[in-house]
Amino acid sequence: MLPSLNNLAYIHIYSINNQEKMKTRIRNLKCSLTLLFFMMYGLVNAQNKPFPQGVNFPGCIKPSNVTQAQMNTAIQTFYNTYKSKYLKQCPDATDQYYMYAEGNPSSSTDATVSEQHGYAMITMALMAGYDANAKKYYDGMYKLYSRFRSTTNNNFMSWVIKKNGSVMVGGEGSATDGDFDIAYSLILAHYQWGGGPAGTSVTYLNEAKRIINAFHGTHGVVGASTYRTLLGDDFSNQLNTRSSDWMIDHMTAYKNATGDAFWTNVENEVYNCIADLTGTGKPGASTGLVSDFAKNDPAVPDAAGGGTGEDDADKYSWNGCRYPWRIAMGYQHYGSTKAKAAITKLLDWATGTPTSGDPQNFNGGYNLNGTKLGSDAGELAFVAPITLAATVDAKYQSFLNKGWGELTTLSGSDSYNDAIGLLCMLSISGNWWIPGSTSTPTAPAAPSGLLATVVSSSQINLSWTDNSSNEDNFKVEYSTNGGTSWTALATTAANTSSYSNTGLTAATAYSYRVYAVNTTGNSAYSGVVTATTSSVGTSANLALNKTGVASSLETSAYPASLAFDGSATTRWASVEGVDPQWIYVDLGASYAVNRVKITWEAAYGKDFLIQTSADASTWTTIKTVTGNTALANDYTGLSGSGRYVRIYGTARGTTYGYSIYELEVYGAAAKTSSNIAVASSLEAFSADQVSITVSPNPTKDVLTVKYKGTTPQSVLRIYNMNGQQIYFSKVNGNTTQVDVSGWPKGIYIISVGSVRKKVIVE
Repeated sequence: MLPSLNNLAYIHIYSINNQEKMKTRIRNLKCSLTLLFFMMYGLVNAQNKPFPQGVNFPGCIKPSNVTQAQMNTAIQTFYNTYKSKYLKQCPDATDQYYMYAEGNPSSSTDATVSEQHGYAMITMALMAGYDANAKKYYDGMYKLYSRFRSTTNNNFMSWVIKKNGSVMVGGEGSATDGDFDIAYSLILAHYQWGGGPAGTSVTYLNEAKRIINAFHGTHGVVGASTYRTLLGDDFSNQLNTRSSDWMIDHMTAYKNATGDAFWTNVENEVYNCIADLTGTGKPGASTGLVSDFAKNDPAVPDAAGGGTGEDDADKYSWNGCRYPWRIAMGYQHYGSTKAKAAITKLLDWATGTPTSGDPQNFNGGYNLNGTKLGSDAGELAFVAPITLAATVDAKYQSFLNKGWGELTTLSGSDSYNDAIGLLCMLSISGNWWIPGSTSTPTAPAAPSGLLATVVSSSQINLSWTDNSSNEDNFKVEYSTNGGTSWTALATTAANTSSYSNTGLTAATAYSYRVYAVNTTGNSAYSGVVTATTSSVGTSANLALNKTGVASSLETSAYPASLAFDGSATTRWASVEGVDPQWIYVDLGASYAVNRVKITWEAAYGKDFLIQTSADASTWTTIKTVTGNTALANDYTGLSGSGRYVRIYGTARGTTYGYSIYELEVYGAAAKTSSNIAVASSLEAFSADQVSITVSPNPTKDVLTVKYKGTTPQSVLRIYNMNGQQIYFSKVNGNTTQVDVSGWPKGIYIISVGSVRKKVIVE
């Protein structure tokens, strides 16, 4: 324990000659100890989980139309407004704080309710690190809770706090949801700051345990034998329950904090109630909706609201609106498959006709069969939880993306709506972390298997393997000087694994690398790949006046050659009523084909393939077309090579055959064997004494290339069988490893100097 700083000022100094020096030393010592005290105080109150955390929950998704940083900024903006509008200091205790319950009538003397108090305490624990005063506000809220205990069970908070002039007044029983959130917030506070509230002798964790253990004690809020969440500490019916209290993640956190398996039974009873309300033949069977209140066993909707007199108690209304949030977090934080099943049933209905895929259309209340209660779409307390629920499965990505944008614009109605909206945003963004989790945000894993495919003289397509689950985006860089310097090229969204680089210069080598980014940091770079754009393609139609072959002729008046004669009035036609049919053109030489244009007569092809071949025997499909209805097709950006180009029809668009006025082909001269000398065997030879070995061969993951006799100027290049360079790196040392896990299967050529080797990628 630090000594009293004031006492240091009264140390007696008896040496007259040294008196002034000693006074100075004492003053300096006092200042140093004061500084030490505040440094130690700062260390004690440092955040262990400062905002933002940006956790990625296994099996869950986040909005893909915004970055993590953008979500964090939106939350900060929302929080600033929320705090400035509702955070109040008690007039009769300046170290105590509360959130004004603005949703009450303006004439009401109610200052706050335990429900709002619990929301705020969770929020402060999660926003610590962004708000330097979060602990001060949190501790002040704890003190208000401690000051105004329930008159029925002293472990809980009076459900309402009134303001009588400048005096705050409690004196009521408890409400389950408020105390559930307060106890949970104390667990968060324990892991966020440690210790306990300033100016008290208690710890956050011990206070949490005290409240949690009281939940199923005398005058508790959970049935000791029914395991149902009850309405409050002064409600005796052990079967009356409220869906807004079904906080699955809280129950698991309580079990982890106390070691009490009782909470597993409570969680299971929640699932029993959900099945009673939404199972086959039940009121919410077709929708997954649950009522605000339920009673009896099996549970049924309770129109009387357990005696509370609340409106629409047997419907999905202002209590039940929180149900998607509370259940979905059971899957987010702890992977409960029962929670996911329950929330998926609701989402499958809600994302369809009720909203047309837009959360903002979710109505402010429903009968359990899905009919609306009035017309009140766009309420944040309804939109935010259903948006949060969409994080449980990737099939709801579009719904989640739309909902996130709407959450940032629906704020401002009242403290109830805003508190729910803010907490849901914290959960969606991964900033509502799991109490007790030792995981900390990490930089994303590096992408691998980067592959560059030349499409044309002006386009190269990139693809890579996404090895991370927590990236915000990918950054693509390029170089035109062999990697000596790099320039930022593009930013792609999370979960993407491709990019098309267009507008390039013909016959130019481009090197690429990619890395992943999140708010914690950047991944390492992928490997470097280099590809060279093809020469400028001829603007002439390569098929013009060339010879061709067709599978059949309607009559001799419609030969294959008429599809290549440049006339818009002559045509090839196949026999009628038969599939498949085909026609190919002999270009006379091998070309890199990047465009094919087809002008059909009325007998068009609905489904067909565009193919290339080197020998008119083995064909490679470079374009698959289905459901075509147009009589003029112009396909650009193709990537294929060969001497022969074929249209292979598999389904006619009419009852007739296939008939083409003109088939046009465009491209550039293909690289020949003189461009790439392919060794006739896996043995390499070279006059400059360079030798290479590759292993394993075949390979499907990582290829190891070992060298002998190389120089610092040596370069490793890898080509595909079309002659396109897809990998480039300077030889550094005697070994290079290349990740080929994302490459297409096939034969590739390894090149170092004049040495060539073939390798098979499986």
